[in-house]
Amino acid sequence: MRIIARAAGVAILGLSLSALSGCKKEQKPIPTKAAAPVAVPKEVMAYVGLKNPARVIDDALALARSIGPIPFDRAGLLDLFAQRARLPREMIGAIDTAGTFWMLLLDEKLAGEREPVVLVFPVKSRKQFEEALAKKLQRSGSEGDLVVYKPRPGEVGGETRLLIGEKIVIAPSSKKVLDLTHLFILRNLSERPPLHDLDLHVMTENLLKGPGKGLDTQVARALDKVRAATSQPSSSPTGGGTAEVIAEARETATRTTEETVKWYLELAKSLRELLITAEINPKQVTLALRGEAQSAGLLQKVIKRQRPGPPFGHQLLPASSFLVVGNRSNPEARSESRRTVAALLGALVKGGGSSAKLRELEKTAKELDGKLTGDVTVALHRPPAGAGVALTVLARVSEAEAARTAVEALASLCVEWYREQVKKAAAEGRSEPKLEGEKRELAHKGAKGSVVEIAIPWPDERREQATRLFGEKLGLGWAFHGEHALFYLGKDPQRQLELLAEGAAAGKLAAGLHESPAFRKALGASPERVGLVYLSLVDLMRWFEGTGFKDGEAMAAVLKDAKVAAAPSIDWGVNALRTQLDISLHLPVEHFLAFKPIFDELMRRRSPLGATASQPSEDTP
Repeated sequence: MRIIARAAGVAILGLSLSALSGCKKEQKPIPTKAAAPVAVPKEVMAYVGLKNPARVIDDALALARSIGPIPFDRAGLLDLFAQRARLPREMIGAIDTAGTFWMLLLDEKLAGEREPVVLVFPVKSRKQFEEALAKKLQRSGSEGDLVVYKPRPGEVGGETRLLIGEKIVIAPSSKKVLDLTHLFILRNLSERPPLHDLDLHVMTENLLKGPGKGLDTQVARALDKVRAATSQPSSSPTGGGTAEVIAEARETATRTTEETVKWYLELAKSLRELLITAEINPKQVTLALRGEAQSAGLLQKVIKRQRPGPPFGHQLLPASSFLVVGNRSNPEARSESRRTVAALLGALVKGGGSSAKLRELEKTAKELDGKLTGDVTVALHRPPAGAGVALTVLARVSEAEAARTAVEALASLCVEWYREQVKKAAAEGRSEPKLEGEKRELAHKGAKGSVVEIAIPWPDERREQATRLFGEKLGLGWAFHGEHALFYLGKDPQRQLELLAEGAAAGKLAAGLHESPAFRKALGASPERVGLVYLSLVDLMRWFEGTGFKDGEAMAAVLKDAKVAAAPSIDWGVNALRTQLDISLHLPVEHFLAFKPIFDELMRRRSPLGATASQPSEDTP
């Protein structure tokens, strides 16, 4: 929405330096001690707080300088901000840039004016602030406690309204806006700094009652357009009932889309407040998005049903894992997802002609889905030995043997269905790629499953690269041990599944990702969360070693000995009171510093001097 965009776009500039003016009239003093907080006025759509901008700027500059030289310092940036706000430099010295700045954005309709806003900022002293501003501004009138100022002759700018205290100044766009927000500012903001370096509060409940009041109607109209577009008959020639099959598949997809959009709309409507935060220091940048639920509604139900905990099977992840995605489910969420899976399977079967084999496949897939609890962790990594790409999936199952039986049956049905398609294609004079595979049983450390290796007829121009990544044959397999369902895709599936089975039997891998300081730190940042995404960019670059990608192998060589003590991660979960759902992004600076040699080389190549310096001179022997 435009209000959110305005808040995000001018948070730092507008709060710290915009629209400041001076005063000579004796005004009603602003209380220095806050009483009990009051509710956010219904006219306020968003408010943003910035804590200690001087330190934030210094830390941001330190972060940038750790990568490379930059042509800015704190004074230079403040000057740029002042120029952008058309303010004299003298005013900056009177502002307490180590204090707290606030900005409130109001609903235009309820406030009765265009772009209603209030700025609240600290000053070093009232006397110093007034002396600095008096050099450029003069009094032109008053509106209650507000004094109206205009530029002195020869100066540029518009009118400004101010209420000045000994330590803070309130600058509203009008007297009405001040009247609407004055009590909230004094009780809630004047003596209570933000909890983070930057806090942006979006009052979603107010938004939906104000500017977003017609959101239901707008979404309904958009869905009607989608339904109208997807209900158009196919222009492709069809026969044998195919048109009806396509129409039914489209209807299923459209209905699923409608249900999903309406679910998220209901979730948004049950939000009381959306808080966006930022923390910046020389070691880490942390961004967070936190939604606070209304006392009753869908979001409150979603929050209460969560089951926090570490990612399932995180102690079984291979040591070379560079990307990990884990999420914990709950019974209510699984019930909802099973309905979606069933609808999609039904559409897939009908789209494929509703053969008996496909209907049997659908039935078996539903049986398997019924044994999965929804707790899943996925990892991308290297195979047990050598170069290549591999995928491991760890899922919690309620009945291991029943789940294994369903997977085995599903695999057999897929093979039988594929053979049917090959025969059908031959009868119709078409050709299908012939896949040759070998399947064998696996039993190791109490785990049971199967290993499959498939010979893929890669095109000649891709065969060498594909072999580097996947091996002579594409390997995949599965095994079940206790509550663990172990799935693998990549080179040497037999060995990898045996390693996973050993880890499941022992409770953890002998040497796995759980021993990585960076992964432990990501887990420690959120020990009781619902989900986690872990991404080691250093290990991702090192993955290129031996893959045949020249640029990637060059970067892998640079990062070969780099230590990974911390890595970027995203986690999500709920608070202890079960009133909020949040997602946090953690960006450790030291991880990105490992790339400094690469950044330096890129900058050298872009430099005109660097381009010539890399070439040998005529005098070079």
